[in-house]
Amino acid sequence: MAGKSSYTTKTETRLLQKIRSEKMSDKEKENLYKELSDVQKNRKFGKSVTVFKKVWKIMVAYFFFAVSLIVIVDTYWENIVKPLF
Repeated sequence: MAGKSSYTTKTETRLLQKIRSEKMSDKEKENLYKELSDVQKNRKFGKSVTVFKKVWKIMVAYFFFAVSLIVIVDTYWENIVKPLF
């Protein structure tokens, strides 16, 4: 369990409470564990999508900055270089 987040969603909490508190057959418990596993996988997928969106925005911003810089330098290259020599 080391390294895992202790954060749980409402659905996870509800499923864990059902698993712990109610007396049920093994088949019902197995279904609840499967449902809990699916919920946790979906949460991990949601986190990775959020990270991808943030990284994508940063990449687009840097790309725009780089292209703008290249266009500016290309446009004013003679004005920048001539005074140096």
